[in-house]
Amino acid sequence: MNPYADIARGRRPLQIALLAAGLFSMSFLAGHADTTKPVAMKIGSAVSLSGELVSIGKTNDAAARMAAKYIMESAKSAGMTADVSVATEDTQSRAAAATEAVTKLVKADKVDVIIGPATTGETIPAFQTGCLPNGIPMLTMASSPTVSTVDGAGKLLFRTTPSDRLQAKYLVKLAQDAFKPTSTINIGVLNNAPGNAFAEIVSKAWEEGGGKVGKIVKWNADQPTYETEAQKLAEGDPAGWMIYDFPGSWQKFLPAFVRSGKWDPARTFGGDPLADIPSEIGTKMAGLKVLNIGSKPGKNSDDFNQMWEKETGLELVYGEAQTFDAALLAFLAKAKGAATNTGIAENIRGVSGPEGTKFNWQQLPDALKALQKGEPIHLVGATGEFNFDDHGDVTGAFYNIFEWTKDGKKIVGSVGE
Repeated sequence: MNPYADIARGRRPLQIALLAAGLFSMSFLAGHADTTKPVAMKIGSAVSLSGELVSIGKTNDAAARMAAKYIMESAKSAGMTADVSVATEDTQSRAAAATEAVTKLVKADKVDVIIGPATTGETIPAFQTGCLPNGIPMLTMASSPTVSTVDGAGKLLFRTTPSDRLQAKYLVKLAQDAFKPTSTINIGVLNNAPGNAFAEIVSKAWEEGGGKVGKIVKWNADQPTYETEAQKLAEGDPAGWMIYDFPGSWQKFLPAFVRSGKWDPARTFGGDPLADIPSEIGTKMAGLKVLNIGSKPGKNSDDFNQMWEKETGLELVYGEAQTFDAALLAFLAKAKGAATNTGIAENIRGVSGPEGTKFNWQQLPDALKALQKGEPIHLVGATGEFNFDDHGDVTGAFYNIFEWTKDGKKIVGSVGE
């Protein structure tokens, strides 16, 4: 039989044309929301419900659940059916527990996406063990620059919380405004991934601005005493101090630092974890200023705050708006036509900008309608725009400046874009 006989008789071109039409149709539908069947997504909420960061874990989980409810209401308004659920596991603020929690969410709960954890120490092993081998995207709240360097960053690993590189840049600028840029500062950090990165970035930026770094002092969270480290950090009569520590270990370090008799909290700037310490501790360091990730002022953040108060009644602590935004982005990526969980990650940039028509988060129904028509969209979340870089990091950030006083903490300004 001549294999080319059908072509000679004009039959094969018709088959080829039909095949081409079918492939075009499949390609077209791959980027479009299918309104004929529900869009189902199960969120894995990996948060600290116990341990040092329990206050953050509770509110971040509430933010994921608020987002799920809002997504389903928005889908209904857009003429779609959505089934969005949240499964929660406790990371216990520890790396080993976080890895176990994420693995359980992936293997047992069969989630489509992980939102969380809150710290770098939890995020990296949990992602490498639970997400990366199984093709599950993670949108973490961890802020250390180290997150950007792991295998899979920008492919399966993203974050709506900005890198500490941006935070350090703004802290250095605040300190330069408070002291002479050519003055000497001491840097004290918790000896972990974000603390070490903070020390490296701040010292480099300070020296590049013409200043000097007198001492870089590090301590561990489980030390029996902190007198030696506190005395070293207080020495040298610096113009001021830069501090990065987590609430639990800072509460143990602080008394020794006060006993040095040489430390002035009013000449001290701290990384965002120091905004989350208990008020009874914070009031003992009146004058210390810290940056805390926030949302750019305007209608988007105001509307989020109103929804948060109505739906949860909880105090905003850290990362709630970023968690909310992460859930919306994941769902839009799924609704865009992702057939697999890996496809969700592949579609993240396609719904977050910079290309496409901008839709504020309150316009989620309209954004979903646009997806149904195959139109490119660009979500602007409660925290602002995203525009992820190659490492999965957002390229802009906004921070509130908190100052601790004898009556608690208060917002005294803001920085960012």
